Amino acid sequence: MAIKKIITMVSIMALLLVTLVNPGEPSAKVESVQKSNFQMINSSDTYLEYSFDENGGSFKIIEEFDDDFKGVSSEIYIKNSEGNYELFSEQKSTIEDNNLVIETKKDNKTNTEKFELQTPQINSEELIKIDSKDAQLLSGEVTINAVTDWIYYDTSKYSDAVKKFTIGAISILIAARIPWAAAADLTRIATLAYNIFAPNLYYTILWYYKWDGNVPVAEMKIAYVYSDSQRTNQLGNAVMTTKYMD
Repeated sequence: MAIKKIITMVSIMALLLVTLVNPGEPSAKVESVQKSNFQMINSSDTYLEYSFDENGGSFKIIEEFDDDFKGVSSEIYIKNSEGNYELFSEQKSTIEDNNLVIETKKDNKTNTEKFELQTPQINSEELIKIDSKDAQLLSGEVTINAVTDWIYYDTSKYSDAVKKFTIGAISILIAARIPWAAAADLTRIATLAYNIFAPNLYYTILWYYKWDGNVPVAEMKIAYVYSDSQRTNQLGNAVMTTKYMD
């Protein structure tokens, strides 16, 4: 039976207030020092400009995203004795295959680092049909007639180390994990993680299906993003619904 997929995306973000601290490259050298006086100067779906203080210095970072949101170019500035920002280093961060690749240029030298992305693992291979109140509340997102309501299928969990990254690099990393989320929502989650100096991001993805007999007629994935391994400090979530029709 030929199956055609019609994909509908709905992005819902639940963001928590957090204490402002943290950022990019300078932290890799002074791990014990957290950032202060963070300020988002300007932001859009394709551009970020923000500043912060760290270890007695004042920094500003300007970032521009590629059109496909798989790459970001970053300029890191430091304030000199005259009160003007001067270029400290440049970075190009890209998602390539299953890696985040960061190329840093500083003092006419180039350094390339590669961070392999962890492959999410679904916890079980057997279909587990468990009704979920959360899924039932979201059932209005799919407008097809199905025999069943949303039925829980499985859960996958994984994490990424993000402490050394800029907001832009964290954003494209999350985009690789949750490609259906909107750009503005991705940068908001990345900014929260950046500001609380989160060493890692933790993802939990729940899978749900609607069934017509033994045939799945709709799929829904809900992704939750946390800053702690206990998954208590939630930074956001994103919901995607996919319709399958003959």
